[in-house]
Amino acid sequence: MDGLLESIDYRRYAILYVDDEERSLKYFRQAFEDSFEIYTARNAAEGYSILCERRDQIGVLLTDQRMPGESGVELLDKARRLDPHILRILVTAYSDVETAIDSVNTGAVFHYLTKPWDPEILEGMLKRCLEYFAVQSQRDHLLHEKLGIVQNMLRGDRAESMSILASGLNHHMRNALTSIKTFVDLVPFKLRQELGEREDYQDGEFWTRYHGEVE
Repeated sequence: MDGLLESIDYRRYAILYVDDEERSLKYFRQAFEDSFEIYTARNAAEGYSILCERRDQIGVLLTDQRMPGESGVELLDKARRLDPHILRILVTAYSDVETAIDSVNTGAVFHYLTKPWDPEILEGMLKRCLEYFAVQSQRDHLLHEKLGIVQNMLRGDRAESMSILASGLNHHMRNALTSIKTFVDLVPFKLRQELGEREDYQDGEFWTRYHGEVE
């Protein structure tokens, strides 16, 4: 764990910040673009569009709560349904803290912070979020690899089982067919034993034709 955090590249995953105030977006970018990969959007619809387009790149989503159209909580809830691994942070005014707490309790929001945010404190928070996201992504990648190994092992076991089953069936069928062939071959001999040298069978055509078809 410590080795992973020491070697983490904070620009490997991007941060998306959504706010309807152009000044806030500009300030956010100036404050953090040297440390992180930054995307910005001016409303929830634009932010969600970026999320859909860059779903594999974005690890953290911050959004202001009060925006025209959809609110920040609504955007975060949609982001959770799109990809629950994205770390979701709600930026609120002090008057909206209760809404933020409710959102945390319902799972729509991972964390919240109030305006005005302190750049130094926020940078530390963003780093912790990206570290958490990186560990989570690595865990899922390892689980996926292990699942693939288990699936391959199961396929191998199934193929081996089918081979054993086929071999067993082949053995039983060969034994059964050998018995049938032996019986068919013995029919003429047994008939001669029963009737002697006579050939006046009650239904000689049946024995001749049917025995030939069976052979």
